[in-house]
Amino acid sequence: QPQKPQRPPLPGFLFFCSGRTFSECMQRSLLGSGPGDMRVLERVTPTTPLFLFHFSRRLLYGVFYAAQPAALNQVPEAWCGKATGGPSKATASKKAGGSPYPAQLRVLRTGDIRVWTPPDGARYTQGAMSSELVDTLLRALRARGRSAREADLISQSSSSASSSASSSASSS
Repeated sequence: QPQKPQRPPLPGFLFFCSGRTFSECMQRSLLGSGPGDMRVLERVTPTTPLFLFHFSRRLLYGVFYAAQPAALNQVPEAWCGKATGGPSKATASKKAGGSPYPAQLRVLRTGDIRVWTPPDGARYTQGAMSSELVDTLLRALRARGRSAREADLISQSSSSASSSASSSASSS
């Protein structure tokens, strides 16, 4: 039987969060996106650089790495409730089968997470990133970023990443 050609790994992926979802991302060591991103997230490898753009504060966090492959609704209750606009949206997402951001990726860090404030004119799109953009953001985080103490909850190894999944999250 001929095998399907394997799709190349992604150069990087940019997730978005708000002031209402940031804390939960950190506490759960989990990043999420809409169901349409699942096929792209399947191409993330343990060495794919992952970034989180906090659009409420215009801050870019990175670098995160996948602790395990992406999956739909790993944590079905993630980002339900106050973080996404209240009980009506949470109830609707539960009826639909889980989280409002079901394409989920458990993440870890290999060192300090850095945070950087992009220039005012910088515009980003959530999703797969080009190699050029990944390189630009990596350089900016190294040269102009600072240590992000608020991201210290992200686990440093996959074994501790999975233990943080059972901790309950509070919204910011």
